[in-house]
Order: sequence, then structure tokens, then C-alpha cells
Amino acid sequence: MERWSHKSLEWIHKIRELNYEKTRGKQPREIVEATLKDTEDLIKRLNPKLISPEDIIPTKRYSVLR
Repeated sequence: MERWSHKSLEWIHKIRELNYEKTRGKQPREIVEATLKDTEDLIKRLNPKLISPEDIIPTKRYSVLR
């Protein structure tokens, strides 16, 4: 592999190379479907919660409009 001037560039290009090897020969639709499935599985596993700013910093939400 080519030498890069910064470690971050080395890391980025290594990841790109791994992604290319993993998806080589696949149709774009196959790649998207696999990515969506992996994303859904990750969301289920992590179970993130949606929090609005008002839940963190209670303020008068519409005070500007009055």
C-alpha cells in the first residue's frame, strides 16, 4: 500500500480499500440493502433515545413569538 504523509490518511485509505474488497462485484442495490440491514440491526442493538433540546434545557419555547 502507498505511504501517506499522515497516519489519518493511511487509516482512511485502508478503510476504503477494505470497503472496496467487501463490495467488489456487487450491484449498488445490494450494497445499499446490506448497509440498511446493518444499520437497522445496530439501531436495535444500541436502542438510542430521541431527545429534544427542550428536554435538556427547559425554556419558553415560543417566547420569541410573543
